[in-house]
Amino acid sequence: MGNFDNIRFKGTFRTYQQKVLDSAKKHLRDGRIHIVAAPGSGKTILGCELIRQLNKPCLIFSPTVTIKNQWGDRFSSWFLNSEEEASELISYDLYNIKLINTLTYQSLYSAMEKIASADEEESVDYSQIDLFDIIEKKGIKTICLDEAHHLKNEWQKALEKFVSQLDGGIKVISLTATPPYDSSETEWDRYISVCGPIDEEIFVPELVKQKTLCPHQDFIYFSHPTETERKMIDIHRQNVAGALNEISKLDCISNVYYYLQQNHTRIYKKLYTNLKELTSLLVFFKYCEIKVENNLIKCLTGLDELPQFDNIHAEIALNYFLNAEYVSIEDKATVLGILKKYQLLERKKACITSTEKIDKTLSASMSKLDSITEIVHFESESLQDNLRMLVLTDFIKKDDIKNINTTKGFEDISIVSIFETLRRKNCNYKLGVLSGALVILPTVLHEKLNETLGLKETDFSFKEIKGTDFSIFNFKGGNKHKVNYVSKLFELGFINILIGTKSLLGEGWDSPCINSLILASFIGSFVLSNQMRGRAIRIYKNDPNKCSNIWHLVTLDGTNKKAKSTNDYQVLSRRFDNFVGPNYKTGEIESGIARIENNILPISVKNISAINASTKELAKNRQLTTDQWIIDTQNSTEVSMETRIPVSKALPSFNKTILPFLSIVLVLQVFLGIVIFKLPLLFKVVLGVLYLALIIYMLPKLLKLFIKFWRHKNAKSSIKTLSSCILDTLIFKGEIEKTYKIQVDRYKKEKFVRVCLLDASIKEQSVFSTTLKEFFSLVVEPRYILIYRNNLNIRDYNRSFMCPKIFDDNKKTVQCLLDNLKMKSTNFEAIYIKNETSMFNLRKCVKESYLWGDLDEIATLQRVVKR
Repeated sequence: MGNFDNIRFKGTFRTYQQKVLDSAKKHLRDGRIHIVAAPGSGKTILGCELIRQLNKPCLIFSPTVTIKNQWGDRFSSWFLNSEEEASELISYDLYNIKLINTLTYQSLYSAMEKIASADEEESVDYSQIDLFDIIEKKGIKTICLDEAHHLKNEWQKALEKFVSQLDGGIKVISLTATPPYDSSETEWDRYISVCGPIDEEIFVPELVKQKTLCPHQDFIYFSHPTETERKMIDIHRQNVAGALNEISKLDCISNVYYYLQQNHTRIYKKLYTNLKELTSLLVFFKYCEIKVENNLIKCLTGLDELPQFDNIHAEIALNYFLNAEYVSIEDKATVLGILKKYQLLERKKACITSTEKIDKTLSASMSKLDSITEIVHFESESLQDNLRMLVLTDFIKKDDIKNINTTKGFEDISIVSIFETLRRKNCNYKLGVLSGALVILPTVLHEKLNETLGLKETDFSFKEIKGTDFSIFNFKGGNKHKVNYVSKLFELGFINILIGTKSLLGEGWDSPCINSLILASFIGSFVLSNQMRGRAIRIYKNDPNKCSNIWHLVTLDGTNKKAKSTNDYQVLSRRFDNFVGPNYKTGEIESGIARIENNILPISVKNISAINASTKELAKNRQLTTDQWIIDTQNSTEVSMETRIPVSKALPSFNKTILPFLSIVLVLQVFLGIVIFKLPLLFKVVLGVLYLALIIYMLPKLLKLFIKFWRHKNAKSSIKTLSSCILDTLIFKGEIEKTYKIQVDRYKKEKFVRVCLLDASIKEQSVFSTTLKEFFSLVVEPRYILIYRNNLNIRDYNRSFMCPKIFDDNKKTVQCLLDNLKMKSTNFEAIYIKNETSMFNLRKCVKESYLWGDLDEIATLQRVVKR
């Protein structure tokens, strides 16, 4: 079988690769190492070296045959000396186990289920395979899971079962570019149960700094809905008005109000678990012209007055009404009947702000065809023949070929409709279409296939599309061959704009010449969108100054006053939580859609044309994007998770009370000194001794008070002090290994403070960031609340906090947090939520910011940290 004793890497590891390798032994103490790095960062080489260092026979699992083969190619090219050695050591077949075995997840699934493989280039029967017997007999001690985010799909259960039954001595290496950050908590837990916690994350700015990835920027291009789509929205709006009008007149609505008024003290705890919903219900009562008593508002929500009514409140309120225990089945049925009549009911939920049909329609709005056309025209003018644009979408719609070179319109966004729309607008574009089932190229390229790529006439065929300069091409062999041929034509410039499907070109396809990408895919998953985005950010040896533009398409609801609340925009916003790039205004490298929103004009329907124009001006200046990446990374050493805390969360009331107190004490001491100085000698001696004793007694206390004052002299200092208390408690609990430096920044005119933990592992940074978020915002069903006691030991509910969930399971940990706060900040009292009295205290702590948008306001992002 051979061994790794004489196998060595032929090249030089990049700095970030070497850093991971240096820490590998520490990470592998629990038998697993989990590495996250962007596409193009050299994960495969890193995985090969880790396998080599473990020096045991291995199984490598990949999502596709292409990637499976890449592992063999990388081992052969960078670690082995000849094709003969590669043939001897590398296997792609479970029936022929060697030192290095590279397989697909499908083959693992088939072997676990003992069935025939379904997606290999040739069918393989695994019914006679005993995978665990093979592992034991062949001495397999290393398992490598490549692109492990695929564990969310149909292979998940088989892989979970496989990993759970592995021998304790087997090491698991997990590599991915896109962890499923946007998955549910359950899905994330399943993912981590297989791969282990993330040990190392190689951030994009580090890769750009080392010229492993190219500078790039994201741009959002907005559009209005089409006339047909707008009519659908108008009908929905009319239905909402009719339904709310009918529901508002029902007796059952007022009955619920009176029930709450009479029984809220008895069902206090149940009400608290639905704070946001309950507040929306009170807002809805007001809309229904029910006089809501101010004392009930304050008692139930902690607010002095209710927010303004809108459809968001209506939707939350009605769904809460339909699930409330104290609403009768008959009353629920009445409301459900009205919602159903007005087509506002989906899966027994009220759909007031939008419906699933409207969301899907706007997501795949036909107006995006115009957006694509405008972007293509802009980029063609900007880069001319140097343009290498990729347009990725979801569907082929091969039947629509019949509409090419006709006046007929299209009903879907697909590679055919995008191709034909661009062809009709400008026949001079060098267009190409590449998918598993359809390839369209300029007819003249059949000569280039012969002359430039050396293909024979028998290797392909083509059929002209009547009335156009394009033909449908068919190639012998599988997708691998056609992708290879068309990719070469694209790189050589015979095609400037390539339109393809995400399934074929969105992941695993390597065409580093791409310098412009349009994401016309309507899948909301961060995993898939980040993989597609990764196609454009690879370096290109023939263009060392390459800078890529990445275009995202959004259709705004023309009738919605809150443009950012439309589903299309919200999906994109979630994607951007993990997309890193320069902030439009500051140039800082960070994640989150706020870096894109910092445009010249606010995002609204009326500003669409102006916003798109300013976006194109920014996109034209690729040099600016390159400069922003260079400037923001040249003096930095790392990228960290950063938590943004609003300045309103600081403790300004602390220094406001203590400064006058310190001043009065100092004045009194000076006055006493003057008085003693003027007295007779005997009195001077006696009082002087007493005065000196008083100073000795008071000085440490005053010094301590002054230190606390200094720690809260402004919002930045205050939040840093509170963050330090959180860190110390996390260290006490064992969640963080040691004391790391906390960096806190606040820039001019910003309404928030930036907090990050330097030099800590990704896991430690994540724990710290999550705990900070919970401390400064509302925790659902907290066990403890931390009520601030001012210098007169009086409770100040305005400056109270929630005890993070990571601390509230142990009284000793809660007490440790209180001690740290007392030592570095000020006194807090921990109240355990167990009865009506303590719930009342909790209500008094809850303010409007906790209920509306606070979790969005307190955001975590990744950014380059300056030393």
